[in-house]
Amino acid sequence: MRPHRRANSRRATSLSTAGELSCPKKKPAAPPHRAYPLGHASFGFKSVHVAQRWQRRLEKALEPVGLTHLQFILLATIDWLERAGEVPSQARLANFTLFDRVMISKVLSLLAQKGLIMRDAHPTVAKAKRVDLTTAGRQALARARPLWADTEARYFGQIGAQRMAVLGELLDQLLENGDER
Repeated sequence: MRPHRRANSRRATSLSTAGELSCPKKKPAAPPHRAYPLGHASFGFKSVHVAQRWQRRLEKALEPVGLTHLQFILLATIDWLERAGEVPSQARLANFTLFDRVMISKVLSLLAQKGLIMRDAHPTVAKAKRVDLTTAGRQALARARPLWADTEARYFGQIGAQRMAVLGELLDQLLENGDER
C-alpha cells in the first residue's frame, strides 16, 4: 500500500520578505563515491575484490594475444609442469590450479581447437590424457608472458616493492597451510 501523500507536497516558488521570487533550496549533493567505499569490509571480501580487479586487468592485457586469463594460466601451468619434469594431465592441472575440473576440461578443449595444446595418451595413467603445448601454444605463451608481467608490476606495484614482498610471504603462508583438495 502506498503512503498517503499530502495535497500540497510539491515545492513551489515562494515570495521572500523582500517580495522577490525564490526557488526552493536543493538537497545537498551526495558525497562523491570512492572507488572502493567498503573500507571496513572483511579481509575475505577485500581479497575477492582484489582478485577480480587483477583478473579484469589481466584479461584486458591478454586481448592482443587472444587469450583469457584462465587460458593463460593453463598454458603457463602446463609449461611449468613440463619444466619441472612432470607429464601434465587434466587432473593434475585442476589440482595444481584449484580450478573446477569441468571448467578445466572446457578450456582445454578450446585451447586444443585453437591449436595451442595437444592431448594424447598419458604414459603412466591409463585413464588420463597428457596435455602438451604445441609450437603455437609456446609462441602464444611467449607473447603473453611480458603482458602478464607488465600488468602484474603495474597493478601490484602500486603498494611498493617492499610491501609486495611482504604480501607475497603472507600469501605463501596461507597457501601452504590451507590446501583444500
